Amino acid sequence: MNHSHKHRIFLPIVVFIIISFSSQHVAQATQLGGACTKAGATSTAKVSGKTVSLLCKKIATKLKWVQVNERVLTTVTGSTTVPVSATTSKCAISKICAIGEIGPGGGVVFYVSDTTINSVPGISAGGKYLEAAPSDTSSLSAWCNDTTNLITLTGSAFSPAIGSGALNTLIMTTGSANGATPACTSGAGFDAANYSVTGLSDWFLPSKDELNLMYQNLKKHNPSLGNFSEIAYWSSSEVGATCKVGRMCSNFVWAQVFATGGQGETSKGTRSLQRTSGNNARAIRAFG
Repeated sequence: MNHSHKHRIFLPIVVFIIISFSSQHVAQATQLGGACTKAGATSTAKVSGKTVSLLCKKIATKLKWVQVNERVLTTVTGSTTVPVSATTSKCAISKICAIGEIGPGGGVVFYVSDTTINSVPGISAGGKYLEAAPSDTSSLSAWCNDTTNLITLTGSAFSPAIGSGALNTLIMTTGSANGATPACTSGAGFDAANYSVTGLSDWFLPSKDELNLMYQNLKKHNPSLGNFSEIAYWSSSEVGATCKVGRMCSNFVWAQVFATGGQGETSKGTRSLQRTSGNNARAIRAFG
């Protein structure tokens, strides 16, 4: 009997797996507040001994490295945890707000007034609530491009008081300094007045006392709110004729170090304490 054998021939099948690595360009570590070239690029930097994440962002007309807002407030809807935003927060929807809630501009509410404040035509419609911007609006910048002269606006005066930030910003951006009008065409006040987010453009630089409220109610909150840096922030309050003896009064404005809470008279073009390249700034807005 003949037996026929079927031979099974196993052919080796070679599978080529092509792995495609996609890499996002991450910029080399650079200086917070320094110039960058591509919006959306990321990097890292050392700030007060800590490594922070940076984002290349357009501030007014320039691209600068800003600190990434890493803290996200959340709320629970059913069984799903979702980020709180300007469109989902109770405060933004109902306009009945408390300190620490997310406002219509996506920032954190830090003050509730009994009456409407900061109502200044051309800057702000005013309101009972003050909200800090979601992130810094200037990084290591000068207060104003004019760093030596008193800034004046007929019928108006700088003030450190709560409710004065909008008027102070109006003076900075429409007033005169040594014959030049407007006085500030760049710097912290200009950046705040030209800031826009979630379709809102009624932001301004906080006064000395409004800046301190941000420190007390947000930065010192446990846990800290607003993702502030540990360096100094500009107020919109020019010191004027009340500065300490021996100083050129026209050179100084109030700033506050957010590492310690200390406020001091600071030269318009330099940084508190270190006196180098400027301070950060965080715009605010009034609503409600």
